Amino acid sequence: RQAPIFNIPQASCRMRRALGRALGSRLSATGTFRRPVCLSKPIKHHAAMWRQQLRFSWNLNLDERPSMFEGEPNSEPWEQECVKAENSLDDNNIEEALSFALKAVEMTERTEIRPLSLLAEIYTEKGEYDEAIKLYDTVLMIAPKSIPTFVALADVYARKGDIDNALQHVDLVISVDPRNVDARFARAGIFAGENRKEEALADLKAITLEPVTSVDKALLVADLLFRLEALDEAADYHQKIVVRDPKRWEGWYGLGVCLFALGFPAEAIDRYNNALLLAPNEPQILVSRALAFTKFKNMDKALEDATHALVLRPNDQTALLLRININFTNKDWAAVVQDSDAVSAELQQVLTGSGGNSSFVQMASKQLSNVLLMQSHAMLRLFIEERDWPKAPEPPLAPPKEYTIAEVISEFEATQKIVKKSFSPDLEKVFLMLVRARKIDPVGFDVLLPLLWLRDLALLYIKGAR
Repeated sequence: RQAPIFNIPQASCRMRRALGRALGSRLSATGTFRRPVCLSKPIKHHAAMWRQQLRFSWNLNLDERPSMFEGEPNSEPWEQECVKAENSLDDNNIEEALSFALKAVEMTERTEIRPLSLLAEIYTEKGEYDEAIKLYDTVLMIAPKSIPTFVALADVYARKGDIDNALQHVDLVISVDPRNVDARFARAGIFAGENRKEEALADLKAITLEPVTSVDKALLVADLLFRLEALDEAADYHQKIVVRDPKRWEGWYGLGVCLFALGFPAEAIDRYNNALLLAPNEPQILVSRALAFTKFKNMDKALEDATHALVLRPNDQTALLLRININFTNKDWAAVVQDSDAVSAELQQVLTGSGGNSSFVQMASKQLSNVLLMQSHAMLRLFIEERDWPKAPEPPLAPPKEYTIAEVISEFEATQKIVKKSFSPDLEKVFLMLVRARKIDPVGFDVLLPLLWLRDLALLYIKGAR
């Protein structure tokens, strides 16, 4: 996240906090691009991550700088409350952060910039945009030329949906300081959220012309370039990042992701290997390398990486989806069923809490439909294996004819009657899965082939054939 108070006095704690979580969630001005490259969920680089980075950068032990994590020993009481609020915000404990920030504002009688800006940031996270705007306006009364506050206001207006006001604030910053990276990046995020791709790319390319001074900010720029499908530019910028700081695993990882998307899986694996040397326990690197291994049909190494990622992060949805596909290719039907149960439940929760994001719902729905179809296929394979049916019908490769939606519905009704006559709990469970898949995509025909296969197997089961 771009911390909105970099240039305001007494912001040293905020800068330290931003160091470790600049790749985390809540990145863009619109909320559209909030996740690291190729991840299904945000990776939060909180206290543990920035402590690790500080130890690496300064070669210090935690005990040597205890004040960095618990507030400066000689700081004012309100500053200590700000530190508590920032740490709570890092831990995603919004209400606790709010209480600490309110206390800090009360102690300073609304005269200090840091607690006011922090409180505004918390209200932004809570979705109380009008309150955040009022607080940022108060900050501007104290510091009328605070460029970071103008950028933060643009972010709030963009989240609120007031694009005109958002652009007005960020344009003002760029008119004063055309090389301001924060403002350029914020405006690029706004343009991207409005599907104004060319204008977004123009701002991002203007940033890439400048030398890489902050690796954290450069990673955000490269990430947004990737999301806007400017793959060559994203790869070039990641190359600049690894030249600037070859000890940052994020640069090598991002470069690998770009190379994979450009069709160079072998080169991508090399970059992932470099990233793993620096961060051997980062699940996202392992998942990406596993995906690259599948391009060479190296399913053993792919499965090893995906499983290792799940050891590190047991409920990682991306790793689970990848392992399902690998096991499906390997015909390990029992493993497919086991992982599919976990993924289906997770995806259903994601859809329930999606908040109406149509593109996000569409992606998750498609994933859930595919998982249900693979799981139904695996269960039918296990059903056949358990009964030792050497002449059991194989799934049809194509429908026997062209079907209308009404005819698909008719096939469902006919299959339901046959499955009920079979009195088989396993077949009934598969049928219910196919019903769920069809509800997700009522006009699609992907569910038709497994449905016809289920009907044939149910008829065979009823006849008692072995």
